[in-house]
Amino acid sequence: MDEAQYNIFESPFVLRIRPPLQNPSSESYVMIHGWSGNELSMSVFQSVTPDNALLIYPRGILKIEENKFGWVNQSSGDEREFNAFSNICADLHQTIIRVIQRNPGQKDQKINLIGFSQGASMCLVMSLLYPKSFHKIALLSGYLPLNYPKYLDNSINLLEYYISHGTEDKIVEYSKALEIESFLRKSGGKVNLCTAKTAHRVSNACLREIKTFFEEN
Repeated sequence: MDEAQYNIFESPFVLRIRPPLQNPSSESYVMIHGWSGNELSMSVFQSVTPDNALLIYPRGILKIEENKFGWVNQSSGDEREFNAFSNICADLHQTIIRVIQRNPGQKDQKINLIGFSQGASMCLVMSLLYPKSFHKIALLSGYLPLNYPKYLDNSINLLEYYISHGTEDKIVEYSKALEIESFLRKSGGKVNLCTAKTAHRVSNACLREIKTFFEEN
């Protein structure tokens, strides 16, 4: 973990910030953890990001237990509904924009999203609601929430998605990745799909491909 990292509070969120380690680039990465994670969980994916990027790790607002958080309550019947994600995504989007604009030289940022499990669904919903704000999105072991909007902003055509999913995943079934892929292609998004014979995690091969995905212009 880089010593330069620090936490800030932007109501209602706690966010961990990793400033650029060298000359700042025009890119930032928002790394969104899944159910029972926290603002440190997504640091395992820091290797796919460049040293000169601003990294933002938000913490979920639902406290499950000590150091474990989530975004949408899994015990409620609405846990997989699009609308259950949309309000929290709206608040998080506004917070991300504020944080980025306060960082020197970061106002005209290309914002990339990386999310795991429930965090991947957060990234997907946020990109569908605010496509003009984002550049590339990596959806890791996630799912498409139910009852999503039928009509989307045409700006989704400008987005590039990378989907990674294990075929042996028992927590979020592999079929959910295929559902996301089909939905995004029909909606006009550019999609890459990486699969591996793994459970609810990202394979080393897919991790290398994710790094390449973000490195390409």
